[in-house]
Amino acid sequence: MNRKKLVTISIITLLALAIVPRAYSQTTTKTFYNYTQANLTIEIMGPEEANPGDNITISIHVNSSADNLRVKYLYLVIYDFQSGKAKKLIANLTYIKLPGYELNYNQTLDKSYGVTISNDAWDIMYGEVFCEWVIKGTVTERYEIPGHGFIMTYVRNVEMEDLKQQLDDVKAAYDELLNNYTKLNQTYWDLKVNKTSGIETALSNARLAMIILVVTTVFFIATTLYLMVKKPKEYW
Repeated sequence: MNRKKLVTISIITLLALAIVPRAYSQTTTKTFYNYTQANLTIEIMGPEEANPGDNITISIHVNSSADNLRVKYLYLVIYDFQSGKAKKLIANLTYIKLPGYELNYNQTLDKSYGVTISNDAWDIMYGEVFCEWVIKGTVTERYEIPGHGFIMTYVRNVEMEDLKQQLDDVKAAYDELLNNYTKLNQTYWDLKVNKTSGIETALSNARLAMIILVVTTVFFIATTLYLMVKKPKEYW
């Protein structure tokens, strides 16, 4: 292949890799919370991963292993984190409200809710469960969950993932570019030794363009690495 065409193709490939959008597949359902106490089991499920701005489905499953078990209330509060740092309330779900709901032995109650993730959120989502129930009998027994916290869906940092992928693509393109530059440089010196002035001038210009492109690529990689290590380390 003509070396001039090869250089042109390499440059076009490098630029195209930097702007191609990435596709993300749907994720599997995960159980975030599974708690059993005093004949009551609470299970909370949802997607393992999601993107900022997604509308996800959160499911709550409750089961009783006793008769005359009244759940007085059950609330689920959900937060995401703006830019991976600032805790933000995005849902306050009332699963059972006062005066409550009575369950008998092996009876279940299932509900699902749509929750929208903030457009500027990434990293984890966080949930808190509040619940109170009683078991009626000779003596009424009262139980409570005052606010169990747990980690929920992981929200992708799409921009950072794209940046990482672009970095990998640029590194690969850079390696190919460097290989082409090495071949071109060798040809340049071979022709210089043979005093082929017209071709020498054309190759010298191409060599200069290659050097500029290599320097630009190295700068892009350095900038990307800098952005990748700036992620905050604490959620709350």
